[in-house]
Amino acid sequence: MTNTLKRGIGETAYRRMFAPALRLAVSPFLFILLGLPAQAAFWFASPTGSAAGTGLIGSPWDLQTAFNKTATIQPGDTLLLREGIYTHAPQGTVVGSNEGWIFQITLTGTAALPITVMSFPGERARLDGGATPFYHAVARPTLFIGQQAPSTTVGAYIIVKDIEVYSSSTQVRTSTSDSSFPDDISRSTGIFAQGVGIKIINCVVHDCTTGIESFSSVSYGHEYYGNVLFNNGWTGTRNGFPSNHGHNFYLQGPAGPAGLVKTVKRNFSTSPYDLGMQAYGSGSAVVAHMRVLENCWVGGIGQHGGTLIGARNGVVADRVSDAQFINNFGYSADVAFYYQADAIAYADLIATGNYFYKTFLQVSSWQSLIYTNNYMLNSATGGFHVVSLVTNQAILPWTFDRNIYVINPGVAPNIATNDWVLEGLAFMTKPQWTAKTGYDVNSTVSHTLPTTNYVTVQNNFYDVNRAQAIVYNWSLGTNVVINVVPLGWATGDAVTIRGLQNYYGDTVNQIVSATQTLNLDMRAASHSRAIPFGDTVPLCPLSFPDFGAFILQRTSTNPPAVVTFTVTVASSNPASGVTVAATSDNNGASTGTTTFTRLYDADALVTLTAPAIGPGSSTFSKWQYNGADHATTAAITVTNSADATLTSFYISPPPPPVVDYRRSALRRRVL
Repeated sequence: MTNTLKRGIGETAYRRMFAPALRLAVSPFLFILLGLPAQAAFWFASPTGSAAGTGLIGSPWDLQTAFNKTATIQPGDTLLLREGIYTHAPQGTVVGSNEGWIFQITLTGTAALPITVMSFPGERARLDGGATPFYHAVARPTLFIGQQAPSTTVGAYIIVKDIEVYSSSTQVRTSTSDSSFPDDISRSTGIFAQGVGIKIINCVVHDCTTGIESFSSVSYGHEYYGNVLFNNGWTGTRNGFPSNHGHNFYLQGPAGPAGLVKTVKRNFSTSPYDLGMQAYGSGSAVVAHMRVLENCWVGGIGQHGGTLIGARNGVVADRVSDAQFINNFGYSADVAFYYQADAIAYADLIATGNYFYKTFLQVSSWQSLIYTNNYMLNSATGGFHVVSLVTNQAILPWTFDRNIYVINPGVAPNIATNDWVLEGLAFMTKPQWTAKTGYDVNSTVSHTLPTTNYVTVQNNFYDVNRAQAIVYNWSLGTNVVINVVPLGWATGDAVTIRGLQNYYGDTVNQIVSATQTLNLDMRAASHSRAIPFGDTVPLCPLSFPDFGAFILQRTSTNPPAVVTFTVTVASSNPASGVTVAATSDNNGASTGTTTFTRLYDADALVTLTAPAIGPGSSTFSKWQYNGADHATTAAITVTNSADATLTSFYISPPPPPVVDYRRSALRRRVL
């Protein structure tokens, strides 16, 4: 057994064994992404694996055993999870003080050679947090990456990819408490990313108490990309009324080494019990270097799904700093750039290029704020004002301009044009707002919603077979056609289309058309919403026909059709019986006796060689190509660009001379 096989299946062997599955289920970019050296290995875990396994494909580990193999799984290696549901009893629990976790990754990669944990190509690995009542279960992660005492090595540089994380609990999602840590909710949370340099890529996290969370002092250099999050959280009780708890993302971020940021990019978030993202801390917690880019946030107008970057009041200066919120998309999801006003907490924020419908903005206290080129669109039924500035009427020196506001004012008597709010003052019109604040001097306001659709199709950096489409269906048409050419997809490719609001239940399969397009159905009757486990109704209204967000997964490719042409080899004088050597064709046939045919790919070079002397001592004369003279050499090469007939012509030998024996005999007598 070679050293590579002792450490697992090496890259070459893996490619050979699983090439058919890899062609589509795993992007070729995987190997580039990992930068695998020759010694990198592939290991295997399975729901039916065991601690006694070797980690090879025929003897997989159970999952927690695999996560504990710190001496075996090395930087650059990949752990492949086979199809099925992975469960485990809570670990690390301490009565009254520690809720523990379900699975814990303590492996250690490096910045240059991260360790990847992912579903086996073409399979779906599902990590189930279950429901175990114990202390603060809502803080018990299903997947814990790192350790409780922050470490720069344990759980460092781990990539988790293409895995589903959820809680199958059917316990009612309502607590009698308003606490963030109620004792009567037994549902686990999702992924807790504690270590350095962690990436969560193209995962699905749902029906947990929180989706993805990260807030340790070493949780820098993180990336959360392409994930789908929904139905995370629970309902508490405050003074006898429901209160929202639990987010799809709950993030903080330490300052960390220079250049290491926390990136949240191209994720799809919908229907949390509280916020789509809460990047937020206490009076001393740091929220630094957040990069919130190109995500899609779908909510329920004022609840269930908005985004927040902010902090509580405190005494630590500049603890919310270097934040960017750029090119995001939203539907019925509010935007809050503060939690509590604080003159020293908020350092700097850039928010630009965002496109939100049925939304409102709340902002406060930033020492430096650039808020430009954002689209804020509302309809009369939205019921919210577009901007609320919480500053005790103090005007801060912000760059707040060149925004596009579209406010459908409705009809009398419910005409809404006073849509700007400065705390403590009456609602304002846009001119009043600008006169008071100096903001939005070059911004525009329209009272007519667009009629031209706004459609975005995003590729996936980590998977060439995955993409997402975001559609603002201003025309209210029944369908929207998207072009897949920029994705590198082609006619005949098979694609599964998933609606964001019911990721596993709202699916349709299509074939890329002859015009290289897909058809997105925008009819409300064609779509549905996922009901949270343990609840009875969906959390958010159906977004169709106004808006649709879709995940596109190419499941097979249709290679270009192979064009073939038939070459007919004939002869003349004689019309048959001439043996001609021919280039081997698609069926392996070559030399034949006229008349015969051969099949070749388009533009193949075909060589034919006729004998110089044919049957009956006839002599080769020429070749004709489709009836026209072509060559006088016995050997020719033609480009097979169409069905063709090539005919070899022969000349019969001259007859022998005729001798008159009678005259010869007479001559002899005369002589």
